[in-house]
Amino acid sequence: MGLCFSDKLRMNRESPPPDVVRVFVEYTEGGNHMTAEQLRRFLVEVQGETEVLVSDAEKIIERVTNERHHITKFLRHSLNLDDFLSFLFSDDLNHPVVSKNHNLRFTQKNLLRIYPKATRVTSSNYKPFSGWMYGAQMVAFNMQGYGRALWMMHGMFRSNGGCGYVKKPDFMMNKGPDGEVFDPKAKLPIKTTLRVKVYMGKGWDSGFQRAWVRGDRVMKKTKKEENTWEPFWDEEFEFQLTVPELALLRVEVHDYNMPEKDDFSGQTCLPVAELRQGTRSVPLYDRKGERLVAVTLLMRFQFA
Repeated sequence: MGLCFSDKLRMNRESPPPDVVRVFVEYTEGGNHMTAEQLRRFLVEVQGETEVLVSDAEKIIERVTNERHHITKFLRHSLNLDDFLSFLFSDDLNHPVVSKNHNLRFTQKNLLRIYPKATRVTSSNYKPFSGWMYGAQMVAFNMQGYGRALWMMHGMFRSNGGCGYVKKPDFMMNKGPDGEVFDPKAKLPIKTTLRVKVYMGKGWDSGFQRAWVRGDRVMKKTKKEENTWEPFWDEEFEFQLTVPELALLRVEVHDYNMPEKDDFSGQTCLPVAELRQGTRSVPLYDRKGERLVAVTLLMRFQFA
């Protein structure tokens, strides 16, 4: 079967439908460009995508402009009418059927690399969990961007002997009886409880007062220990974990010895899935991730 089209159809193809023009004018308030916030409102109010955030709209704009324009450096972060029509035509971004966890389904059979936004002017980093929870195999970082995000990256890859490869958990590769996959945004039941006891520290050449323990988005602090080179806390904390396979336990030590000043004294980040039960010596690292000589915490780990 063959189909023939006249040149008239080709000419009309370049003009968006009146309804598309109308909604574009309405949500841009008569402007020539649609911002991320305006696109978010359109997606919520017209498309019925009630959970969309401004950050989601920003990603859509970045994707569309990168595909349509060869040079995006000097473009404003918004969509013109043609870009908006291109977005509506995108089967990937504007699919007619609800497709939950598209990214996780994709990473079950394909490799996905995430990297910091190209327009950044600093060496800051994003939280790597945003990629790991969706199965991204490569989460690129600015290695000179020292901070908690990089510490989490170091902690994740202490797994498997620190060889640089961490096997993806089975639950991220499996499908349920109806084809469902892991949903990072779903409210998940508690799988296990990690009890962490901080006994004491050793090896500092100056006193410090408080240790922080963080796990599964919860932060706990010890009491202050006044001016001692071997502080003794003997405090226990409890963390209820929903995804222990991906959880990290981050420990920070801060020196409150000087009035109104908080001096960083060491940190470590440990993969919960590979924690050994019992009382353990935990080495600490500096801001760059270099191990501090002979500086350790004595801690106990128990799972319940």
